[in-house]
Amino acid sequence: MKSEEKRRKDLQNGHLRFPGIKTYIDPDTYEDPSLAVHEFAKEIDPSRIRIERVIGAGEFGEVCSGRLKTPGKREIPVAIKTLKGGHMDRQRRDFLREASIMGQFDHPNIIRLEGVVTKSKYWFSYFSSFIYLSQFL
Repeated sequence: MKSEEKRRKDLQNGHLRFPGIKTYIDPDTYEDPSLAVHEFAKEIDPSRIRIERVIGAGEFGEVCSGRLKTPGKREIPVAIKTLKGGHMDRQRRDFLREASIMGQFDHPNIIRLEGVVTKSKYWFSYFSSFIYLSQFL
């Protein structure tokens, strides 16, 4: 029954799924950006994240390097993009939209979205696998 529910929801959002073919879905087709981000990214418990240092700042807030503890207790290096406090609703929507877009990529030459934190009352962030460019230079 759940798969029928999902199919109906996909059709309501204007999404058609074709087996074996990955299609891009514009997050703007969702009424609520939180629904879009959870369609394409998994929610991560903030206790699994360790921020090590700030490496820059972006449009939304700080970008940090850190570690994400995987379910197997292994830690992987990640880039953490945060949404600064006092953000406007428009900034939140744009931030979630960007994470929704990143969550749809699955290619070895594109940074991979590991997940998002949206359920914290203090901050929103998303996490991408972090590869040091110096490895390739």
